[in-house]
Amino acid sequence: MIRWARFSARFALIVSLFGVLLPAFPQEPKPAARSVPPVGQTPGNQSSEGNQDTPVYIPDDRPLTGAQDQSIGSPEVRHSYWVPGAQVLASGTSNPWIATTYLVGDLSVLQSWKTAQFTLNYSGGGVFSSDSSLGNTYMQQLGVTQTVRLGRWQFTLIDQFAYLPESQFGFAEGTGIQNPGVGGPASVPQPGIGNGYVPSQSVFAPSGSRYSNSAIVQANYVISARDSVTATASYALLRFVEGGNVDNDQMNFSLGYNHALTPRDTIGISYHFAPFRFPGDPQAFDDHTVQVAYSHKITGKLASQLSAGPDVTEYRIPVNGQTSRVSVSASAGLYYVVPKGNVSLSYSHGVAGGSGVFKGGELDQVTATLSHRLSRLWNGGVYGGYARNQDSFNAFPTSTTSPTSASSFNSGFAGAGLTRPLARTLSLTINYSAFVESSNQAGSSTTVRHTVSVGLQWFARPFVLH
Repeated sequence: MIRWARFSARFALIVSLFGVLLPAFPQEPKPAARSVPPVGQTPGNQSSEGNQDTPVYIPDDRPLTGAQDQSIGSPEVRHSYWVPGAQVLASGTSNPWIATTYLVGDLSVLQSWKTAQFTLNYSGGGVFSSDSSLGNTYMQQLGVTQTVRLGRWQFTLIDQFAYLPESQFGFAEGTGIQNPGVGGPASVPQPGIGNGYVPSQSVFAPSGSRYSNSAIVQANYVISARDSVTATASYALLRFVEGGNVDNDQMNFSLGYNHALTPRDTIGISYHFAPFRFPGDPQAFDDHTVQVAYSHKITGKLASQLSAGPDVTEYRIPVNGQTSRVSVSASAGLYYVVPKGNVSLSYSHGVAGGSGVFKGGELDQVTATLSHRLSRLWNGGVYGGYARNQDSFNAFPTSTTSPTSASSFNSGFAGAGLTRPLARTLSLTINYSAFVESSNQAGSSTTVRHTVSVGLQWFARPFVLH
């Protein structure tokens, strides 16, 4: 499996770079012809020289009922570019005390045409740990997005891959390596996939490395100035290198209708069919949801969305004498730019793959971040997340089972960090995180661990593609 993970990441990276980007690379890359603010500067905030640099934002055109979360838009860029970077992060974790060092190389690419755009974010490198059970391993993350407009049609292709030594939920949050690619003012937009299209990993208990991948194909057809129809198909997988964990495959087929009430407000309705499969296990289930959605967006300032609706789950093998269950699925998201910072919140409730501990499960998950410019040089941030995974096989009452007896895991993390530019393309990060997990399974106990880390992030000036 390790060989397969390594091959998949390298193959995706090589195909993306050489198949799409190589013809556009100049023989001798030139620095990008645009102003790049110092590392750590939030768009629209005062730079270290006291100049105001407020970018012009291009409105978000993602369909409300599609696979991607709504956004405030993206800063206008005069040139396509690519930019390399590197990071080193040293961390210490308690319970028991473990020292871990990450040496990571980064690459981000933004290639724009008149009717298309390609983005790539990649990070990969070595992980060196004093934990004998983990040892020396590696990590890789890749996010690729291609959008094409043809008349009334908009096509979107997305692939998101990760090979990590631990759960992706809260992984290296606040340190700069939690997302692929180069951070700071030279960053390239991430795919921004919604929770329903990625395999859940919100339980810390499964040990060892694991790899996940989400591939999405989406088509949006504009009927009129206010109306559009969106069709999406996706396939996601989660595989663990170590035995004893539950692998899963997840598909999603959806059809949605979007209607713009005003330039800022949109409503929609969608149907989702999501089959869940567990390799080597005969059990499987199909999930059907209908959701009504609403979004309110102010370009460059605010993006919010809400969705909810009935959820029907059908089991291949009857569970406690039942072949189906009815519940509710819901999600909410908010991203708001405040003076000298921003706030983001997200929440989701519904059926998920079980996070490696269950063969399917009911998941409640919430995350929040707050960033703020503390001074001319220092940026600060706080963050947190909580997830409750419940065994869907026992998540409803029967003659012998009550909802309170269902096996469950409660996982949470919280932390804070500081970032300071040391040079125009170099920054320092200092971070603290706490992780807590409890379970009602027999013999389980609450585990708590603390992590303190210090890191350096570097990136080159962007190089122009055209």
